[in-house]
Amino acid sequence: MRARFTLVAPELPDHLVADTADALAHVGWVGLQRRAVPMDGLVGLHLTGVVPPVTFSHAGHDHEAMVRDLLSGWDALGVSAALITGDLAHRPPSLLVMDADSTLLTSEVIEEIAEHAGVAEEVERVTSAAMRGELDFTESLHERLSLLAGLPLSAVEEVAATVRFSPGAKRLVDEMHEAGAAVGVVSGGFHEVLDPLAERLGIDYVRANRLEVHAGRLTGRPLGPVIDGDAKLAALQEWNAAHPGPTVAMGDGANDLKMVEAADLGIAYCAKPVLNEAADARIPFPRLDAAALLADIVT
Repeated sequence: MRARFTLVAPELPDHLVADTADALAHVGWVGLQRRAVPMDGLVGLHLTGVVPPVTFSHAGHDHEAMVRDLLSGWDALGVSAALITGDLAHRPPSLLVMDADSTLLTSEVIEEIAEHAGVAEEVERVTSAAMRGELDFTESLHERLSLLAGLPLSAVEEVAATVRFSPGAKRLVDEMHEAGAAVGVVSGGFHEVLDPLAERLGIDYVRANRLEVHAGRLTGRPLGPVIDGDAKLAALQEWNAAHPGPTVAMGDGANDLKMVEAADLGIAYCAKPVLNEAADARIPFPRLDAAALLADIVT
C-alpha cells in the first residue's frame, strides 16, 4: 500500500524531518522518499513510501495505530501533519468542501451582525457553546437569530462588505481549481453574506441558511431548513457525486464533524477540541492554503 506522511509549517527543522523519517521506517515503511515544497512562507514535506500488506506489531499496537501516534503532538510545535492513504495518496482530490465562519472567513459572521443589534455578548456565548458541541446547532441558530429580530437588513449588507477571508483563501481555491477539483462552501451562516464573497473567489458551490426578512428587517427566523451537521454531510456527498474522486473537507467546529469524518482527508482548521480529535489532520496556524500542501497539489 502506498502512503504519504505530510508535514506543513512555516519552518521545519532538519532534525524534525530526520526523526520523522526514522520513525516511519521503524514502523515498516520502505522505499521512503522525501520531497519538500515551499509556498509563500510555508513549507510542505512529503514523505512517501510503501507499507507492506501485513500488520506490524510493536508494544501491542498495529501499524495504523503506530503511525497515527506519530500524528500526535505536532500542534504544540506549530506543525500540521497528515497521514494520506487510499486514492488520495495516488491522485489529487476532486472536491474540497469548506465551512465559512472561522474557516474560509476570519470571523463568525452572526457575531458581527449581532454587534449592530447590541447583543454581541449573548450571541457569542451561544455560538461558542454550539461550536464546542455543547448545544444542538439548529436550536442554537434559532436562539441567536431571535436576538436579531427587528435589525435592518442593511446591517447584514454592511457586515458582508467588511468581512475578511482567512489568509491563503484565494491561493487555496486557485490551487484546487488548477488541480481539477471543484470547491464548495457549506455553512451555518447566510447566503446573503456568502454569495458575493464566493463569487469573488470563483467558488463553485455555496449552501447556507437564508434570513427571513419582512419590510426590510430581520424577523429573527431562518427561511427554510437550517444547514446543520447533517446538511453539511449531505452537501459533501451530493457534490462528490457530481465530481467523483477523493474529497477534502475542512472546518473548525462541532457542526463540521460529520463531513470532516466522511472525507478522504478531513482537516480541522484552528479548530475546537471536538473537531481536532476527530480530524485526519489539523492546521494549528492561520493559513488556509496549508490544506493545498496537505493534499499535495502544489508543484
